[in-house]
Amino acid sequence: MTPPSVGIRIADATDVPGIALLAAQTFTLACPPTVTPDDVEEFVTANLSASHIAAWIADPEVTVWVAATDSEETPIAYVKTRLAAVEDEEIAPQLPAGPIFEINKFYVAANAHHTGVAARLMSAVLTAAAARGARTAWLGVNASNERAMRFYTKMGFARCGERTFVVGSQRHHDFLMLKQLPPDARAIKPAGE
Repeated sequence: MTPPSVGIRIADATDVPGIALLAAQTFTLACPPTVTPDDVEEFVTANLSASHIAAWIADPEVTVWVAATDSEETPIAYVKTRLAAVEDEEIAPQLPAGPIFEINKFYVAANAHHTGVAARLMSAVLTAAAARGARTAWLGVNASNERAMRFYTKMGFARCGERTFVVGSQRHHDFLMLKQLPPDARAIKPAGE
């Protein structure tokens, strides 16, 4: 169960340092064991620095969510989301046309795994997406990240395609996963409820 002191909210500029720290700590949890520390460092520097996260938060097309306790400055989970048409030429043909809700950078601190925080955070962002009129949500996950795929499947996502994801000097195989959202946002519940 989720500790009652964990809150889920939209991030603001004061969250940037904590999200950057969490991003650096959690990115390796999603990487295959073949990813080198140098490649992780290169990816984090190029994509997950405080300046990148500040830019996400300032972007009106992006919403960054955090799960945080009252007693910690660093969030225990975060997710970057966006409702827009997919422009990537490799991915777009595998997904529905038009605006679609993208779940990106969904990461939970290792000590918060199996607490229900991930399900609550996912349910919150999917509910918000449905309330904004989104009818589908998609995400990418490394093909060897079985823990994440089990979670996403439990949350109602199904594989719908594949992509290449570059970390440093390495190219990795990702699965694309898709979920249909109900017209009534209240119908989205955390897994297990």
